[in-house]
Amino acid sequence: MSALRSILLHIDASPRSGKRQALAHALAAQHDARVTALYASTPMALSLPFVMAQGTEEMLPMLQQLDIDYRDGAKALFDRSESTATPPFAWRELKGDPLIPGVARQAL
Repeated sequence: MSALRSILLHIDASPRSGKRQALAHALAAQHDARVTALYASTPMALSLPFVMAQGTEEMLPMLQQLDIDYRDGAKALFDRSESTATPPFAWRELKGDPLIPGVARQAL
């Protein structure tokens, strides 16, 4: 009997995300485990320190749109691979939680 029952998969809009999904799919099938895909990403406004400098307020809406676009890209990639996954994957997102504690909480 396999001890691997649940896999938490970090998913984002990067090209490597598809490779992580394929690996999670293979592991889940091999161990009859369930997979939870967790979209977790640092907001662009926090990853670019110059954004909060005086006179750059007009950049904030553009960066927020980039965050939405990245999330939508990750969700589209998830939806394409989820349709063939057995067992099916579940989708979750971190919203408003700090990244590291939020991922740790989901892992527990």
